[in-house]
Amino acid sequence: MINFEFYQWIRANWIKLTIVSIIIFLAALFAKNQVYMFMNLSELIPDGAILTVVDYLFGMLNAPQFFMFFIFPVLFSLLTSDLIVADINNNFISYILPRYSNRKDYLITKYKLIVFLAILFTFMTIGISIITWIIIGVPVRGEIYHYIFLEAEYNDRSIFIISFNIILRFIIGLIMIGFISVFFSILFNRIVAVGFIVILGYLHNAFYVTTSLGIITLPFTQYIYGLQYMYSPFGIPIHFFNSLYSITYMIIMIIVIGIFTLNSFKKLEL
Repeated sequence: MINFEFYQWIRANWIKLTIVSIIIFLAALFAKNQVYMFMNLSELIPDGAILTVVDYLFGMLNAPQFFMFFIFPVLFSLLTSDLIVADINNNFISYILPRYSNRKDYLITKYKLIVFLAILFTFMTIGISIITWIIIGVPVRGEIYHYIFLEAEYNDRSIFIISFNIILRFIIGLIMIGFISVFFSILFNRIVAVGFIVILGYLHNAFYVTTSLGIITLPFTQYIYGLQYMYSPFGIPIHFFNSLYSITYMIIMIIVIGIFTLNSFKKLEL
């Protein structure tokens, strides 16, 4: 059934995927300037050095304000906020719901679809960004200067494992965002759901700009690997703010919102 749901979603949303792809392309162009500016102002780039695709990719995936607090959450919310309400609005749910033994099974299929879409969105983001940077002349090989990799080299930690952790945390964070979007779309509608994500993004930015330590209580903070305490002064200077804290936070958030969504969905008159 999940395969049917996935292919059905792709067929119904290919225009939306195309628009999201274009926005990711534009975001990658913007990231080239933003990542370089951040690293240059942070004195991470030696004189005459040229950044590679690796620096730009993981610089973007660890750039809080525009990318991780706003553009990626909003884009993924646009992709997931109508997973259930679209079925309801076009009366497709009256056809598909009887195929499930109960509403819980239907909702679990949607949860699995969120996971698929999080992985798809991650590959889209990485793939489109890398291709964009290569086209505009960014070298693929060379020295890397982002603070995450400088720390790894200094402490003899595997760059590949760190890269995997960054991508894995990004996927888990997207899943959490998808769950939040679906929950608010059921309670209200998809516009309110996306609007809530936008407001959350601005709230994160306000905490970040004012260097408020309360930012560790907010959801989008958790999927940014480079904000960990170990990366201070770039990270958040709170000792327990690490991978264990963030991943535990996101998993608990996913479970709790998943339960709330199930309870709300059971109460809908369909």
